[in-house]
Formats: sequence, structure tokens, C-alpha cells
Amino acid sequence: MELKTNVLYYGDNLDYKRALVSVKGGAIGPDMVRDLKGVLEREKEHIGVFLTLRPPTAEMRTEAAAAGFYHNEFWKKSYPRIQILTVEEILSGKRPDLPPKTRAYAEAPLEREQAQQGGLGLT
Repeated sequence: MELKTNVLYYGDNLDYKRALVSVKGGAIGPDMVRDLKGVLEREKEHIGVFLTLRPPTAEMRTEAAAAGFYHNEFWKKSYPRIQILTVEEILSGKRPDLPPKTRAYAEAPLEREQAQQGGLGLT
């Protein structure tokens, strides 16, 4: 069985990274969470999101918790490596817990010199 994934992007102030998203609509189980964990390890990614129509089972939540956490040094915060969300939760406004996409500092706007056009000196 091939695991179909989509991608979300998040930042760490130096580079953008990927969070892999597995979308499931039918019967689900803990083996699918283990599959997502395997893809994260193979692809050397830190975070995976398991999106499903049905509520996850206790075994699925246990598998997701067993995957541990990804600690982002720049943001000084840990994020669950595998996060399970339902479509209902997404439609209610819940989002995956990912590092921000924006940089922690604001870049100054580029300033351009205003050129002063001299006169021709003709009167």
C-alpha cells in the first residue's frame, strides 16, 4: 500500500521545512499512523499530520504519541511529530501545531535614493 501525502511548509528562520500530510477517508487504524511515521523517517522530515474523516482510535493516539516530539531550536518549542486531526476539527478552526511560517524579525524596507535632477542653467 502506497501512502499518499501532501505537504505543509513551516519556517525556522533559516529555511522552510516540510510537514507531511496523510489524508484518509475510509477505515483507519494504528497501522496507518505507523506508516506515516515510517515515511517521516525515510524522508528525514520532522512533523507529520494525519487527517481523517473519522475520529482516531485510542491505539492510533498511542502510536502518534509514541512518535515523540520535534524540538525547534529557533522557536524554543516542541511540537508533536505526528498530529492527528479530523476534518470536523479542521472545519471548526483547529490547525496543526507547526512552527510559524514567518521570520522572527522584520526585514527593513529597501530604501532608494531620490535622484535630484539638476537644471540646465538656461534662463
